[in-house]
Amino acid sequence: MVQRKRHQNAADAIRTPANDVCSSAASVWEVVTKYRLGRLPLPEPPERLIPTERKLRGVAALAFDEDAALQALRLALGPSRVVNNQVVALNAVPAE
Repeated sequence: MVQRKRHQNAADAIRTPANDVCSSAASVWEVVTKYRLGRLPLPEPPERLIPTERKLRGVAALAFDEDAALQALRLALGPSRVVNNQVVALNAVPAE
């Protein structure tokens, strides 16, 4: 029940027009890994599904390298939710 609520919170955050939604290579890697292990059924292979859905839904591709990861230190996190062991930060703003 708690897991379902977490997924719903993340879905609500993604659907909220005021929020920017991005997808990083790390997220894609996680989807591909779960798909290959049979833990994530998809209607088509991720190499077709992910780019198509990202463009269709206006999800920005987030460059994610070491420098980008270290930028997390500069964010003052607002409310957040844990989804699939990842923190989804809502309304993250640069720290002073």
